[in-house]
Amino acid sequence: MTRRGLLKGGAGGLALGALALGGCSGGSGASSSTPGVATVDMALEPSTLNGLTINNQYISWVNRHVQERLYDIDPNSTNLIPRLADGQPTVVDELTTEVKIRTGVKFHNGDELTAEDVAATINAGNKQGKVWIFHLRPLASVEAVDATTVRFTFKNPWGLLPLKLALIPIIHRDFLDRDDAMMGTGPYKLESHQPGVQIKLAANAEYRDGTPNISTITFRIVPESGARMVNLTQGTSSVYPAVSTVDATRIASDSNLVLAEAAAPVLITMRPNCAHPVLKDERVRQALAFAINRKRMRDVVFGGRAEIGQGPVGPGHEGWEYTTKVYGEEPDLDRVRSLLAAAGYSGREVTFTWVAQDDSVLRDVGAVLKADWAAVGLNAELQFLQQGDWLSTTAKGGPWGFKIAFEMAGTGQGRSIDGSVGSLMADSASNSTSFIDEESTAIAKRAEVATDPTERVKLYAQWSDMLATKAAYIPPVYPLFLIGHRKELTGLDPAAYRFNAFDLSKATVAA
Repeated sequence: MTRRGLLKGGAGGLALGALALGGCSGGSGASSSTPGVATVDMALEPSTLNGLTINNQYISWVNRHVQERLYDIDPNSTNLIPRLADGQPTVVDELTTEVKIRTGVKFHNGDELTAEDVAATINAGNKQGKVWIFHLRPLASVEAVDATTVRFTFKNPWGLLPLKLALIPIIHRDFLDRDDAMMGTGPYKLESHQPGVQIKLAANAEYRDGTPNISTITFRIVPESGARMVNLTQGTSSVYPAVSTVDATRIASDSNLVLAEAAAPVLITMRPNCAHPVLKDERVRQALAFAINRKRMRDVVFGGRAEIGQGPVGPGHEGWEYTTKVYGEEPDLDRVRSLLAAAGYSGREVTFTWVAQDDSVLRDVGAVLKADWAAVGLNAELQFLQQGDWLSTTAKGGPWGFKIAFEMAGTGQGRSIDGSVGSLMADSASNSTSFIDEESTAIAKRAEVATDPTERVKLYAQWSDMLATKAAYIPPVYPLFLIGHRKELTGLDPAAYRFNAFDLSKATVAA
């Protein structure tokens, strides 16, 4: 089976639509060959400019240039690099940690950054309606002890605070509730926002590390991947992030373009409903997992730009090197038949629904899985739903069989898997899959309180292996993060790719 065979309607219709859209959107942007100007085409517009309300890749691609974090994450280790913080966190006792703030850092409006801004940002992000509340539940209080010291007090021992401080954008305390503004300390400042059209950033001439080479970055909203590809090819855009597999091949073959790829936290989150009449049997779930042709999935759907899937922790996560291999590239059909026979389903058809977010990549993933499972008498009824309908359909207690989504978690979770753990813990209110396993839950809780980063990632790797073995979380592959850009754009930091992101602050656009 080829990818062309999986794409209903073929590539011709898409190409025609892309050319038409590309002509319209391309005409309004400056050429990427203009020195000092960069244009980024994004598929979706952030629903708000407030980085405390959402933390998906679209808002993060923009605000990482405007609003800095207390720490940067070393992409090759668990180490933290101070950014707005002055040194590493100081552990006062098991329930208290303090962080010093750099002096002399200015917001774009001229105000100096203080501990009050940091404490106010964290407290605002830990409120109902803000995305970071799910990350900061162990916090009891956050307060500014003095102008340069922030004290964090925990409800119980917690080892993940330093990681969270490398993810949350620090915002001026007077702008915390603004959805239409970005007030930060970064190398760029918000110049304008045309809803549905573009977000424009201007270089911060007063930036402490020097004025960026690129004077203007424009993030345009271009929903169609075909249009993004045409714009990049014609030179009316500079960067095409999160490239589709089809476009990756085109970019790689174009001498005017550069394709970069990285192992990052990109996941196809395929989780079974463990309360389902059939899938509650671990042997059936394992049979489904061993029936997948992961090699074909990698090569056909992702053009070889993916790794073979195992459990929640993938090659883009901390701890990947400590995980063990559970599944091979090819299906293990003898094992599948043995497991189904042991579960009492030998010679009987097993039917279940496979409910995915409506996405072109997931439609191709579903086509491969359906064929793999049908070969051994496992009948998957595929459903593709928009986000709201998908969430309601796959709620706890529903009749669905598998829930599937495509996630780029690096911008919101870094390289840690901890943000995905809660939904699979036995005592978690967010556990919609009804997977109840006390042993793996105990391991996850040990990881949460571990203060030694190496111990933490080893525990998460052990947790991941357990979920893979029990077939409670079985991503078929781990796609690579792909980003395309014009050849005249140089100086992009490849470290950012490891977090599903990119950084233009030190880049240059040549004539």
